[in-house]
Amino acid sequence: MSLLKEAAKVLYKTKLSPLFVIKKYGFKLRYFPTSMSKRLWVDSFEKKGIYEQTDAFYINYLEPGNVVIDAGANIGYYTLLSAERVGESGHVYAVEAHSKIYSYLKKISL
Repeated sequence: MSLLKEAAKVLYKTKLSPLFVIKKYGFKLRYFPTSMSKRLWVDSFEKKGIYEQTDAFYINYLEPGNVVIDAGANIGYYTLLSAERVGESGHVYAVEAHSKIYSYLKKISL
């Protein structure tokens, strides 16, 4: 296991992870204690890009002014990526059913 993955575990257990941010595509996302945050945070250092294909789809498919519904929004990564892409003339609606994850989603800012 990589040193970054071990560091991620420590950040979870000490509840320090929200003090860190993940920078992607012109936005910053707080590093909440979720597996998606962990993967994005580790990838940002390792440059593996586990979400590259999906990101490329969003970036190439969405246009300014589009409307996006992010069902199962998790921590809001694709919510923010979509918002960056559709701009002020578009709309993004994020839905997350898990109450704890939803509490993280409510903390993102556009």
